[in-house]
This record gives sequence, structure tokens and C-alpha cells, in this order.
Amino acid sequence: MFFFQIFNTSLTTIFQIIYEPFLASSSIYNLNLATNIFTIVSNFTILATGFLIRDLSAKHFVIIGSCVLSFGLACSAFISSLFQLIFTYSILCGVGIGMMNPAAFVAVFSCFSASRNQAIGFTFAALGFGQLTMPLVVKIIVENLSYRLTIGIVCVFALVGVLGGKKKMFFFLIENFHFEILKRTC
Repeated sequence: MFFFQIFNTSLTTIFQIIYEPFLASSSIYNLNLATNIFTIVSNFTILATGFLIRDLSAKHFVIIGSCVLSFGLACSAFISSLFQLIFTYSILCGVGIGMMNPAAFVAVFSCFSASRNQAIGFTFAALGFGQLTMPLVVKIIVENLSYRLTIGIVCVFALVGVLGGKKKMFFFLIENFHFEILKRTC
């Protein structure tokens, strides 16, 4: 959950850094349109996910959202027009983020029963840490590697949600670690 917040929620802050080499070589000037559509799509997807998450498992939403986000980012490496940027980044990535955000918080609520407030606090701290560090990391990657390779690396970062959605791999470890701490302190 913490790594998910660090990598995936910083997509809005790293948008211009990632796509700057592409935009410098093309005639696309209206970046605000792509980021605004991304925000609209992710917010409406969050609204729909909030209703559907009662019937389905939160971890399935995290896994599917992470895959959709990674697929959208991978497709955006090959764009040549504003329409393609809007479809790949704004719509596909917006749907992926919109599916993951509420599901990730529901997963935190279900895994942590005793110190839920601390877990939410750490989650928001990770969000702030990601907003601060990911633009710096992506800027270094863009300066040293190509535009498409940078998007590939960010796609791998986006797949962290798949690991987070697997109960046996991530939430189970956090839950057991959390209960071990509680056993030692009680």
C-alpha cells in the first residue's frame, strides 16, 4: 500500500517530466486538457469503484487497476497525437488510478484492525513522500535514458499494485508483521 501510494499517485506530478521530450518534438501544446481529463476520469472511476467494491474484493480492484494503469502507460510510449495521449494517459491511466485508490484504502482498513489510524497516517505520509521524490527520480531517468525507456520503467513502478493486491504476497506479510508487533507490545 505504501509503495503503491509512492509510485502511482504521483502520476499527475510527473506527467510533464515524462512527456516533455515527446512534447518538445511535436506540435502538442494543450497539456492541461490531458491532465484535466485524467483527473475527471479518475474521480468518476473512484465514484463507480466505491459502489462496486462492496460486491467484489478490494484486492481484485487493485490488481485490475494496476494492470490497466500499466497498460495505459505502455501504450502512451507510442503516441503521436493529442487524441492518442488523451486515450492512453488520460482515460486508461485515469481508470487504473480510479480503480486502485479506493480499493487500496479498503485493503488498509481490512488488514489493520488495532492501529488503523496509524496505518492511514503512514499511507498519507507515503503519498507525500511520493509526490516529493518521484518527480526527482523520473527527471534523473529521463535525462539519462530515452523517453520510451523512462515510460517502461514507470510501467514497472505501476505494477507494484499487482504485488499489493496479492494477499499472499503483500497484505498477508503486513498483517502478520502488524500482529507480531501487537503481540510484543501487549
